Amino acid sequence: MSSKKVMQNRKKQILELYPKKACNVSAVCSAVGITRKTFYDYVNSDSDFKESIEESKEALLDNAESVLQKKIMGEDTISLIFFLKTKGRGRGYTERTEFEDVSKREPIEILIIKPEK
Repeated sequence: MSSKKVMQNRKKQILELYPKKACNVSAVCSAVGITRKTFYDYVNSDSDFKESIEESKEALLDNAESVLQKKIMGEDTISLIFFLKTKGRGRGYTERTEFEDVSKREPIEILIIKPEK
């Protein structure tokens, strides 16, 4: 079999496995028997392959958002908090840690008075 045919077969395998392995590059490479570098060489040299990989990632994200939406509608507290912290930031649903620069303030003098014996 020619090297071009081998590459085409590998790309086909990758595109079949990629969504099944939750778009985990390492898992797909291991299953197909290629390195991560080879995977990214395929992505960078073949625009159709790259587009298919991106579509798989988007589909996985869409699926995760659907699951999250079901959890939110079921009033799952953790899911609600996560959603509000990420998507509700503009409405004030954030956690912030504020640090105040005290280095520019005047020093405070503390006088310790010892009681007489």
